[in-house]
Amino acid sequence: YAAAIDYWRRAQASLDPSGSGWQALQSGIERSRALLGEGSELPDSSAPTVIRVELNINSAVAASAQQAVFVAVVQANGGPMPLAARRLTVAELPATLLLTERNQLSAERSLRGGGELLVSARLSATGTANADSADIVVRSAPFTLVDGAASVALTLGGGGD
Repeated sequence: YAAAIDYWRRAQASLDPSGSGWQALQSGIERSRALLGEGSELPDSSAPTVIRVELNINSAVAASAQQAVFVAVVQANGGPMPLAARRLTVAELPATLLLTERNQLSAERSLRGGGELLVSARLSATGTANADSADIVVRSAPFTLVDGAASVALTLGGGGD
């Protein structure tokens, strides 16, 4: 049962926590934990971390389909180095991203250990990860993970930062 629990937890990291697949895996985890005599509640540190990002682009923004968009999770009161990041293109928008431990940039800097977090999305004017004054950037309000999860919605060129 322990091996199944570990496998199902890893599988959950790539799924939407509100989806039926994630819920089915959670039911299997809880049943297996009960059979092991561990109870049904997962310890906070073992539940998958999932930050759901709904990302859109304002139709008034002039951008090419292949223009790079960088999405990053950073510590709200820390430096600019992302804890986790993803790259996509304008052609992929609108998109729902699930940022998990798989998107972490360093094993030493965990999404769970980040305290208050924020998500930023940047339409890159140069196509590189380096910030440029011509980039279009939007940032979420600071948030904390609740049971290892959070959800934010961002619109590039929709006001804000």
